[in-house]
Amino acid sequence: MVSADVSSKIDRFATRMAVEYQFNKQEVHDFLVRTEPNMEVFKFFNRRAKKNFTPEELEELKLLAALRIQHGVEFWSANQKALEKAERTYGVPAEIIVGLIGIETSYGSYLGKFKEHQVLVTLAFYGNHRSSYFQNELENFLVLSREFGWDKTNIPCSYAGAVGIPQFMPDNMKPYAVDFDGDGQIDLMNPADAIGSVASFLSQHGWVKGQPIATRANSRIKGRTFVLRTLPGPAPTIWTKQKNFSVIRAYNPLDSYAMAIFILATKVKDVKDHQLEPINIDPVQILDPPDDIVSDSHDDK
Repeated sequence: MVSADVSSKIDRFATRMAVEYQFNKQEVHDFLVRTEPNMEVFKFFNRRAKKNFTPEELEELKLLAALRIQHGVEFWSANQKALEKAERTYGVPAEIIVGLIGIETSYGSYLGKFKEHQVLVTLAFYGNHRSSYFQNELENFLVLSREFGWDKTNIPCSYAGAVGIPQFMPDNMKPYAVDFDGDGQIDLMNPADAIGSVASFLSQHGWVKGQPIATRANSRIKGRTFVLRTLPGPAPTIWTKQKNFSVIRAYNPLDSYAMAIFILATKVKDVKDHQLEPINIDPVQILDPPDDIVSDSHDDK
């Protein structure tokens, strides 16, 4: 039994779906009321990344990093044609697409332990964490489910409702997702469509072909962002953000996220090209460039 407050929110939402999209109001209302909330999702929004590791934990991290790099090489080899097509079409290097997918879902091996309808209903109506945003995502999800004939009760997702190999939110499907294998449907569980959709997203957010993501800085700085993983070089390595760094941050606004993709992409390419190097676990310092170089985007996911 839902509370009066939740019931009122659901009723207003169902009315809007009926008026704007010609859904049956009662069917929408009943579906939302029957959906059991999963309150576990709220605890994930305030987690803090661990910063201090024991020597044993660092060794384990090195092993995990080596596995992720090797799996990235395998994913690249298995999907080389799609990656080459994406690079030709959108100008985004194959290694960046591989790195992003590797960070998001370990190349599709982990799509999340939650169900999309439960997550979106929970966040839209049962808490105070940006409920308006998640009502919009739920709206998009229901419209897409009807359009594409999805089984809307059986779609795996992250705790925030991101789905598929590239972890798109529902409102990213229409503008950025593409049918990259030409089979007549967009399927983000399909590696080819996932690859094309990631490249489409980055391209539409301003990816500059042939330009770097970050460049080495020559001097130490006071303001720092520390990341656990680093590229080969003196520790700590200091990097200056460039335009494409900001483009990656459109996917997730954290500096550490963009740097992790940059590092993984570089490592995977090095291994694929047989430029094997040890995996170092050192801090990274990220320096903001002049304001006229980077315009940060803060799209939520």
